[in-house]
Amino acid sequence: MPDSEEDELVDELVRAWVEVHKKSATTVVLLRSIADAAPVATSAIAEALADRTGWEITERGLYRTLRRLRGLGLVTVREEPGHRTGAPRHVYELTGRGDDYLHRIEEAQIT
Repeated sequence: MPDSEEDELVDELVRAWVEVHKKSATTVVLLRSIADAAPVATSAIAEALADRTGWEITERGLYRTLRRLRGLGLVTVREEPGHRTGAPRHVYELTGRGDDYLHRIEEAQIT
């Protein structure tokens, strides 16, 4: 198989793997982003995800994931005034459970 065909096949296999595992990986990256910058605003979490992975997440998808993490008791959220406008914004931090979960997941990852 010529190199270009081989590269195309490998690229397709990687794309398929990413789509299958993106939700799980997104959870870990979001938790790590929150842990590294807490307390952190929603917009900064989305930026961190894009910076770390190159993936874009819709606002709806981000809020849905953050709501799920909150429901599991992995993060807390509170409102505080924004730095520039004073408008309320949500800021997130890991709970003790979230910190423990993140560390255990990171320890279990195959590298």
